[in-house]
Amino acid sequence: MSLDTLRLVLNHGGPGFAQFALNNACNANCGFCNFARDQFPKSQWKYVERQGGLDAIDTLYKNGVRYLVWTGGEPTLHPNLIEFTQHQTIRQTIRGMRPLKNVPANSLGCNSSCLPSLAWI
Repeated sequence: MSLDTLRLVLNHGGPGFAQFALNNACNANCGFCNFARDQFPKSQWKYVERQGGLDAIDTLYKNGVRYLVWTGGEPTLHPNLIEFTQHQTIRQTIRGMRPLKNVPANSLGCNSSCLPSLAWI
């Protein structure tokens, strides 16, 4: 256990966990989901802006979050997902933020060039 984790446990009951919705876009058509492609028009899709996402990762870290899960819509549709995961990985390596080995995704938005960059998940 790192000193950072121990400090968070003693002072706050443990490190924080967050789910970060990167978008409301989805390319699947799940009947139970309000973001399904036949239910939610593409014209209304929204994405977290690049700098806003990077700043949010830093803010989450400063506020004790050490476990982060990407969600959406479909997180692999976000054009900056790889950069966000790299930024999170830097936090993990340098400052103790740990990505969960779980991205709730259908991965249909991730092409073959994207997959190697996300292999650590």
